[in-house]
Amino acid sequence: ASPTAGGTLYWNTGATGSSITVSTAGNYYCWEVNSCGQGPNSNTVSVTTAATPAAPSVSSSNGTLLCNGATTTLTASGAGAITWNTAATGSSITVNAAGSYYATASNSCGTSSASNTVVVTTGNTPAAPSISSSNGSLLCNGATTTLTATGASGPVTWSNGQTGNSITVSSAGSYYAYQTGSCGTSGNSNTIVISTDAAPAAPTVSANATLLCNGSAATITASNVTGTVTWNTGQTGSSITVSSAGTYYAYQTNSCG
Repeated sequence: ASPTAGGTLYWNTGATGSSITVSTAGNYYCWEVNSCGQGPNSNTVSVTTAATPAAPSVSSSNGTLLCNGATTTLTASGAGAITWNTAATGSSITVNAAGSYYATASNSCGTSSASNTVVVTTGNTPAAPSISSSNGSLLCNGATTTLTATGASGPVTWSNGQTGNSITVSSAGSYYAYQTGSCGTSGNSNTIVISTDAAPAAPTVSANATLLCNGSAATITASNVTGTVTWNTGQTGSSITVSSAGTYYAYQTNSCG
């Protein structure tokens, strides 16, 4: 403000002079006093104060792991206009892609530092593994087999409670496996049915006659039979009829030998 010749400027702060320096918010005006009296008030200047905003705080509505195409809403709490590192604006954004997310706040005094960073990862429920047996599905005479799960990226659990990509078994039963990942547990694998057996014992043979007179015949019967009986004559079955002199014996066969 410029006073007229011989006049003095008075401010509503109590200061005098053609200019004043202020640091607080308020309404400021002045008037002039000279030898003829006090003039009217000047126009009023309204001064406001503010500060650069503090960094906002970012939170996620659905955690930081998004499974099977899920989304989460990220919300920035704090004063000022929010801008995200994705270039989106507004206090909340919805995301479904893996990445690091943070925000800043701005006002007329400038831009804040970056908020905390929320690192979002994505995943899916794992697929069921596939299992195979190194020694088939029939274990003979106390043999073992190794069951192996393939296609597993997470920890594997078996139907008998064991864990690991491979297990060795010697007992009959139905075996399957599943795997677990950060997004849950897969379905069950294919099932392998293991059975156990042993090579059969030798049968016992008996004849209803061992002396054949005048062209008679004898029936020879095998007992203690659990498999298929084969005779040294080439015949099969649990009993045969013979009419010729000779030595007769049998053996039996099953899936184990």
